[in-house]
Amino acid sequence: AELVRLVEQELRLDVELAANEARGPARTAGAQLRAFVDEVHAFLAADESGSLSSLLAWLDHAEQLDEFAPRTEPPEDDVVQLLTIHGSKGLEWDAVAVVRMVEGELPTAVKGKSGWLAFGVLPTAFRGDAAWLPEFAWRDATTQQELKAELDRYQQANRDKQLEEERRLAYVAVTRARDHLLLTAAPWSGTTRPRKTSPFLREIADALHLPLADDEPGENPYQGERRTLAWPFDPLGARRDAVTGAAGRVQDALDAPRGRPDDDLALLLAEREARGAPAASAAPVRIPASRYKDFVTDYAATVAAIDRPMPERPYRQTRLGTLFHAWVEQRSGMIGSSATLDEALWEQDDELLAADDASLASSASAAGDAATEEQQALRRLQDAFERSEWASLKPLEVETEIDFRFDGVGDGAHVAICKLDAVYRRGDRIEIVDWKTGAPPRNSAEREARLLQLQLYRRAYHAKHGVPLDQIDVALFYVAHDLIVRD
Repeated sequence: AELVRLVEQELRLDVELAANEARGPARTAGAQLRAFVDEVHAFLAADESGSLSSLLAWLDHAEQLDEFAPRTEPPEDDVVQLLTIHGSKGLEWDAVAVVRMVEGELPTAVKGKSGWLAFGVLPTAFRGDAAWLPEFAWRDATTQQELKAELDRYQQANRDKQLEEERRLAYVAVTRARDHLLLTAAPWSGTTRPRKTSPFLREIADALHLPLADDEPGENPYQGERRTLAWPFDPLGARRDAVTGAAGRVQDALDAPRGRPDDDLALLLAEREARGAPAASAAPVRIPASRYKDFVTDYAATVAAIDRPMPERPYRQTRLGTLFHAWVEQRSGMIGSSATLDEALWEQDDELLAADDASLASSASAAGDAATEEQQALRRLQDAFERSEWASLKPLEVETEIDFRFDGVGDGAHVAICKLDAVYRRGDRIEIVDWKTGAPPRNSAEREARLLQLQLYRRAYHAKHGVPLDQIDVALFYVAHDLIVRD
């Protein structure tokens, strides 16, 4: 039922039925939609699966049998109602007209004369109404001729059964009238061939001793006639002039000079305008070096994300990076800087948050639990570090923080927060290394973006210790991939 409602909304059927007067009053059209949903609910109450395929099969069957009866409102004075015979059951009108009482329409053409012998039809013996349906006595036939004769008899019985049902339907149609009943049987109605008068109409005429014209159809009055129809329909219909006139008056009023508002109204209008104006956003004063590349590549989006922060999904790689950094710090025998107010800004790098890190995710044993996988991944990182060129070196500093002032991002000055993983002395040069446990850059653009962080590290170390910039080397070491990226 929810799917039916969704289809109705996506196709905007309710809007079209309400706006298009060619389809009748909106209340009546809306009632038909509600009636259809009620029928769907009734079907779902009886169907165990409730699948779309079973619903479509049920709709197809109901359409063939014309079982859908629209929800009708009580008759109103001076109103002509058009509806099917099924929909008229239980109702009564002062005057009723039953048109097209011709063969093929009332009664309709024979359908399914083969009964349960047709493909996909439930055998009569398994149906609850088997006692009222024709029986195919194939067991009693001993020869092929007898079987053929029984089949002919069964098919004729099905024709008679359908004709009887059509007779009952015709009875419903002619008994809806209180005072006046009009029955017509025009042989031509846009068809290619004329149709004969219904036997039901002839029986009624005979019972009332009324003469009927013969079945000589004469010439087709529709021959050569063409009907044209404009599509799509004008949703306003006959109301177009009134609606467009009203819209024009509204537009004229909007374009006309406005009167001077009083003081209270002026304040309210100024407040509304101020609220509607876009907020002026700027980069924060303190920027972590790991996020500096975001401000450089897409300043507006990064500032907007800060103005409306969204919670980020925690990834195992993030915790793994933290454990590895702590192990390197402990291995060096040194203690890094204490926690600061900016601790929440640290190392939320893109590569750390990459959920598809093949080197870590694919290598973890699917059978082990999360703790075991994490320990195995950490051990691989530790082994990779032990094989690196820094394993035998003693760092000068580990996990140290340097803040320095710089310009160039947005408006005004900012403070770069640089947390250096490790600083080494190699001869007369200083080397700053940043440990990366995630995926390496995939292209040159990503490589340049990540090196921006190292450039800030070089400037920060120069600003604090006075070491010339040309004597400071910086490097990214992607531990899991044994890859070194230098500037």
